[in-house]
Amino acid sequence: MRKLNILSSLMLFAGLGVAHASLLDATSNKLETTSQTITTTKQAVDGSKQVADALSPVSTTAGTASDTLNKASDTLNSAQQTVDSAKESLNAAQNNLNTAAALSDAVSSVSGNSGDILNSAAEAATEAAKKTAEEKAKQKAAEAASNAVGSLFN
Repeated sequence: MRKLNILSSLMLFAGLGVAHASLLDATSNKLETTSQTITTTKQAVDGSKQVADALSPVSTTAGTASDTLNKASDTLNSAQQTVDSAKESLNAAQNNLNTAAALSDAVSSVSGNSGDILNSAAEAATEAAKKTAEEKAKQKAAEAASNAVGSLFN
């Protein structure tokens, strides 16, 4: 009966890890889409900047437009760096989940002899890894969204 409880708990934690991994994958996909949008927008801004630079001798307002486009380009570069950082955090979170899953597997292989102490340790380690991964992913995603939105208003 004790082995059944331990195995049931481990199966539950494995299921939660899969669900959490799916959430991380979805967030990673959204960050990739955001990254592509930023790249496309930056290319458009750079193209507009080149046009403004070409018109500079013709119009005094082209200089102002060029400065504005330079600022937009810098802001988009910053947003891209934030998205890249968020991707790195998601990768780290995925690695933490993989480590927690490996720990869970190791605990399940010796759980018959170790009883409740190992079961509790595995639960605590898995939970700590999940919380750390979630917090980092949320923080980086919020930072990327904030920077992207802020750049639109600057």
